[in-house]
Parts: sequence; structure tokens; C-alpha cells
Amino acid sequence: ARHYDSDIQLYEKFTAKTGIKVNVVSGKSGALEKRILSESKRIVIKVGSALIRSDDKNLINEIILNRIVKEIIELNELGKEILLVSSGALALGKKSLRFKKSNLKVSEKQAASSVGQVLLINAWKKTFLK
Repeated sequence: ARHYDSDIQLYEKFTAKTGIKVNVVSGKSGALEKRILSESKRIVIKVGSALIRSDDKNLINEIILNRIVKEIIELNELGKEILLVSSGALALGKKSLRFKKSNLKVSEKQAASSVGQVLLINAWKKTFLK
């Protein structure tokens, strides 16, 4: 995952207002990232729609979901509180409804998001129950 300057500034603003420090760990974990993970009690994992959506005929990339859930379970067993934030409802809904155009009307986006949200939550539920 990439974090641009605007994201870093947003995290700093959040820390200044709340006193809660936000640490960003992305890519390969180095010594600093491992220390941050080991000292953290609560970890927020943000999964973007690009990871959720499958490029083949399947709607959802189950391999990625399985890997993420496996890591969440391992972190939870280490006593970490995990908060999972998942994008992808609109992308899954568009693919499911076979919307080809990118400039959808608001009502089309709402319909696609509604369909996609059901698919998304059921995919996470199925994966966690394995």
C-alpha cells in the first residue's frame, strides 16, 4: 500500500486532535515496523478494493481474503485487537451487475454499492468461518 504526503498529514492531524498515534506499516516489514506491531495493542487493517476484486470470472479474490484472515487470526492469538476496514462494495457491485461504464449515475452507484456490500460481507463471513 502507498501512503502519500496527504495521508501522512491526515494521520498527524488525527494524532494532534485525539492523542492517538497512527503508525503506517506497508510493504515489507523491517525492524521498525516489527517493533511497532509488537508494541501495538490495536491494529487497523485497511483492505482496498483492488485486493478484494478478482480479475478472472470470480467476483472476489478468495486467495487474498484467506491470507488476510489467516494473518488476522494469528495477530488476534497474540492478543492484538484487530479492526478490519474493507473497501470494495462499489467495485464488486459494478462487476456483479456488469456495469461497464465508469461514469455511473448516483442511483446506479447506490444500487451497485448495495449489491456489492452484501457480497463483500458474505465473503468476509465465509472466509472467517473456514
